[in-house]
Amino acid sequence: MVVVLLGFCLISMGQSYNVQFARRAVAGGPASLEFYKASKTDNQNETGTTYVDYLTLTVDRSGESVSKDFFVFNHLGTTAGGSETVKARLEHDGATIFETPDINHGPDTDIHKGISFQALKQVNLTAASHTFSNEFAVGSGTGTITAENASIVVMEKSAGAEYAERTSELCINDNTFTAGVSLTFTPAIEGNYVFIWAAEMKAEDETHAQAAMRFVNDTDTVIFGLSGRIRMTTTSNDNKYFTAGGVAFENVEASAHTYNIEVKGSGVEDEMCIKNSAIVAMPFADFANVYTDSQTSKTIHQGTTFVDTAVLLATQSVNAADHLILAGVEVSNESDVQAGVFQLTSAGTDFNRQNWEEIDEDQSQFRLQMAVHGVTLSSGTEKFAIQVASSNGASDREAAIQKAYMVVLEIP
Repeated sequence: MVVVLLGFCLISMGQSYNVQFARRAVAGGPASLEFYKASKTDNQNETGTTYVDYLTLTVDRSGESVSKDFFVFNHLGTTAGGSETVKARLEHDGATIFETPDINHGPDTDIHKGISFQALKQVNLTAASHTFSNEFAVGSGTGTITAENASIVVMEKSAGAEYAERTSELCINDNTFTAGVSLTFTPAIEGNYVFIWAAEMKAEDETHAQAAMRFVNDTDTVIFGLSGRIRMTTTSNDNKYFTAGGVAFENVEASAHTYNIEVKGSGVEDEMCIKNSAIVAMPFADFANVYTDSQTSKTIHQGTTFVDTAVLLATQSVNAADHLILAGVEVSNESDVQAGVFQLTSAGTDFNRQNWEEIDEDQSQFRLQMAVHGVTLSSGTEKFAIQVASSNGASDREAAIQKAYMVVLEIP
């Protein structure tokens, strides 16, 4: 395949900068990929502890002749009004393939909280009809969990894609970063790759367990993750889970490389456990077109009206085709106590809205969140953006984004 790079620009904005990149395939382009998608933005309340369906996707391969490997990208956004937690799972043909049984919404219990379930899985699908479904329920406590939005995308694994996962639990209590999931691969040729990762963590048995995680490459360059801590629990919700995820892109040379999801505790009393987690790497060359943007230094936003961040593809010329939109956002505290919400927007529609809870300034905390959406676009000009707002209008409530990446893939 011959690939032409159409453009690359680096825009300097004070201490912030963002990078935009576009690639168009020409004659002899990438092989076509099977692509299935479903999304929902209706609120659905649940007060019981029995799982209920929120979103279902049917993948009809009955007309195909062979089994193939597929990636399943999934996000479910929920909120809680009090001390209750949520349990959520992703099912394939009635069998659970990814589950987080008791997701903690944060250290405080006095405001409307955002709880994000993020899942990433490789599955093999036979030539038959298959069903994927998002289910949720109250995990513990009493109150109402509201499912607000979800996306499920099932995409055929492309020729150059790579995958690694962890399904067993690993617990770390020392202050040294340890790989929870490692992806090692050697590209056939040098080129740009998009990386998607999702992880489930748990704080073990402690009153105020605080720990850290990051996504790094083989030169120990931190792609996602700060020196701050993820505050996992309080006295009222020990042993609760937390999900994290991210999206990024970088150039990968034609030699062996290793990418890790790494975790650490902050001492004997602050243990971090990682379990259901995965990393996907896909070369840009496997897609018809790729559009990207990023910011890698902090921006601060105030007010409850959504505004575009620096991650903005304002006027992209797109083809009539299916597209996979991926985003990763790293948020942290800025004011004394802050809370925020971000969303993606495309083709005039907002989706994948995710809240993050109040975070105390003196705890140096952060959140790592991943969003995914499949959309069929018409030929023309489209805007893609990560938008952000504060979820509290008070003057001392600010939403700070440390890093953000967005990748739009045209499915061949």
